[in-house]
Amino acid sequence: MLRQMPNRPESKFRVPYINAKYVAPIMFIAAVWLTLEYAPGHFEETLTLERFPMLLFWIIAALVALYSFLKNFSLIPVLGLISCFYLMAQEHHSNWMRFLVWLGAGLVVYFFYSYRNSKLSSRKKG
Repeated sequence: MLRQMPNRPESKFRVPYINAKYVAPIMFIAAVWLTLEYAPGHFEETLTLERFPMLLFWIIAALVALYSFLKNFSLIPVLGLISCFYLMAQEHHSNWMRFLVWLGAGLVVYFFYSYRNSKLSSRKKG
């Protein structure tokens, strides 16, 4: 449970809310149109293994545009999410494979360590 500081004055900082209901889908449609206009063959290239992260980017961008229309998401987090996914999509597929291998190894080490050193597990045994 998150504890609040007693007698703390209310913050004056507010994150501005700009509805992404129409902005995000329009930006997505414009991005697809500009890509088709100025980079012919881009979407055909994304069907190869080397360009697979870019295919995932386009799928995620389409889903985010759809959900921002349906759920009235705020524009600032949507733009942050899309820009981060775009930067991640620029990485080579071999970097992603290395990342996934190290992520798997780290998760195995983490779960084996936590399984052996869990305080909750030792309470059940005793």
